[in-house]
Amino acid sequence: MVFALAIFSLLGLGTWRGLDSLQSAARIEAARMDFIVALSAARRAAYAEGSTVFAVAGAGDRAVTLRRADGSEQVMPLRDGVAVQDAPTRGGVHFLDSGWAENSTFTLGWPDGEHGGSATVIVNQRGRIR
Repeated sequence: MVFALAIFSLLGLGTWRGLDSLQSAARIEAARMDFIVALSAARRAAYAEGSTVFAVAGAGDRAVTLRRADGSEQVMPLRDGVAVQDAPTRGGVHFLDSGWAENSTFTLGWPDGEHGGSATVIVNQRGRIR
């Protein structure tokens, strides 16, 4: 009986760790989608306003800040405490009124390194975000 409880406890612990890893990956992917939505909003704003929009997201940031040519800013937070782990040295990406952008790669993950996993968002010169 004690042996059976020990086996079930170990199985439960293994399952719990597996679920924690799965939950971590899901939360990072949700934050990745938030990041893509923010960059897409910057691109649309550049088109609509006919001016450059700078999407600011540097290492350690937990949000994307859209800086417009008129000086206004819009902060778009990432969810669940996920932060930018790696970003271009300029601290973000410029979207031009033509739809073009700077080639940029961002890596998202957990700032404390406690949870595993990361996600990458890439912007190419044509403004495509993936």
